[in-house]
This record gives sequence, C-alpha cells and structure tokens, in this order.
Amino acid sequence: MILTSIELFLDTTTASQNVYENVCATLTQHMQRINPGVEFELLSHYRMQGTIAELTGIYSMMHDMCLNTCIAYMGPFSDFASCPKCKEPQYKITPPGRERQPQCQFHTIPLGPQLQALWRSPETAKKMRHRSQETKRILEELERDGNRIKEWEDIYHGTAYLDAVCAGNIKHDNMVLLMSINGAQLYQSKQSDCWIYIWVILDLALDVRYKKGHVFPGGLYSWPQQTETS
Repeated sequence: MILTSIELFLDTTTASQNVYENVCATLTQHMQRINPGVEFELLSHYRMQGTIAELTGIYSMMHDMCLNTCIAYMGPFSDFASCPKCKEPQYKITPPGRERQPQCQFHTIPLGPQLQALWRSPETAKKMRHRSQETKRILEELERDGNRIKEWEDIYHGTAYLDAVCAGNIKHDNMVLLMSINGAQLYQSKQSDCWIYIWVILDLALDVRYKKGHVFPGGLYSWPQQTETS
C-alpha cells in the first residue's frame, strides 16, 4: 500500500492534512466493501511524511533560537544558556524533573538533497543545462556584435552575472540560486506570524523557474516578538 499512499499523498499536496486522511478513510471503506477478506490500509499522513523524507533524503532540521530572533543556538552559540544580546533564556521555566522546552525554534530544509534530486532524471537534468547553454549563446553574441546585447530577457544578461562568469567565479557546471525571504501571515486577524525563505533555481528557464515544483523551501522561523508602543 506504500505506492498507493505515495501517489495519494502527492495528489493532495495542495490540500490539508484532513483531506488526505478523509480520502484514505473513504478509499479504505470502499475497498473493504469490494473485497471484505483482503487487508487494505493506507499510511497515515504522519507516516507518509516520514516515508517521503526517508525516500528522498530531505528532512526538516530543527534548532533552538532566541525568542527575539537575535541568534540561533548553534555554532559559536551552541553552549549558551541565554541570548548574549537580549539576555532572554534559551529554555522555558519548567517544574523540576520535567524536560526542558526551548522558547523558540526554527526549521531548516537542507538544500543539497533537493538540488541532487534535479539531476536524477534525464528530463530535469536537461532543464538544468539551460543557464549554461544560454550563457554560451550570450557570450558568443557579445563577441560577434561588439559587446552589445540586442534584447535583455533574463538575469543572464546582467553585468554582475556576466562579469562573474568571465572572471571564472561562475562556471558552466555550477548551479546559480536566488534566495527570497519574506514574512507570512498565517491568520487573518494577526500580523505576520513567521518568516519563510525559499530558493529559486536560476539554472532553469523562465517558463519553469518559478513553478511551484521548482521553488524549494529553505526554512522558516517565528516572527520577532511584538512590542507595544504608546
């Protein structure tokens, strides 16, 4: 039932968890009526998340952070018990014997496995060659037309990009990414509740670059604590 669960999970990625669970329940009841003696049980939404992560190697990593988003408790701040800037403690006050609970955490979704997935099929690997092919064409055009570009269509035509290519800082087999970050309002009656950042793959052509399937989530963290002003 794993394959059926995966197909159903992918078909309902734009819907809520309840939609997936309800469809699973309806399909299970239907199959049991048709074949009463045959066991039919689809994976729960929670188990599907773990299965997809295991199959793709893409996990969400969670780390503690300052309540006011000053620092993350990792790297040079791994052993800190409070924020060196705002002095907020890392953990909530809990009764003796209870497990400590961090005041705030953030999620990071590693980019490497997501990029590697783009090269696993001939179709997507071919799409990932768009930037290098277009860059070659643009450089040939510049050389032929006296360093003049007839039409500016993409970031590939920009001076900053072309200078980096000519200097050898960006090579034909590199991948070029754009990071975009913004606040997100999760509830209608509240201000932005969190920050989300995404990765845009600039190696892809414009007609597919900004499609949902090719825009990768990078991470999210809570909005800084709001302070009242008089």
